Amino acid sequence: MLFLERGYPIETISSTLANSDARNSKTCFVLFSESLVENKADFASIYQTVTSVLPNSVVCYIGSSETVPDNHRNKVIHSNAIVTDLNTNQQIPMVIKYVTYAKRLHELFNG
Repeated sequence: MLFLERGYPIETISSTLANSDARNSKTCFVLFSESLVENKADFASIYQTVTSVLPNSVVCYIGSSETVPDNHRNKVIHSNAIVTDLNTNQQIPMVIKYVTYAKRLHELFNG
């Protein structure tokens, strides 16, 4: 799931996640960008919303580490780095590249 709009209401995020197919015990990636986050409090609020609804989620964040609270740094995958996909020559955020790689590994080991 990817929320792209700035100022997306936290209640809407929570409701959307709660109504998704991801509420089961499977691990899922939840990706959000810094366009939703103005400060550390915003980040903590989104993180709490995601993990309370989806306890097995892997939270991924595209953005600067300045808005990630210190106590969350080891709980999220985050980066503001851009990498080039050598197969397509496309530049993409490193977090998205990581999620794509993790998905391929999951498919490889789980069919």
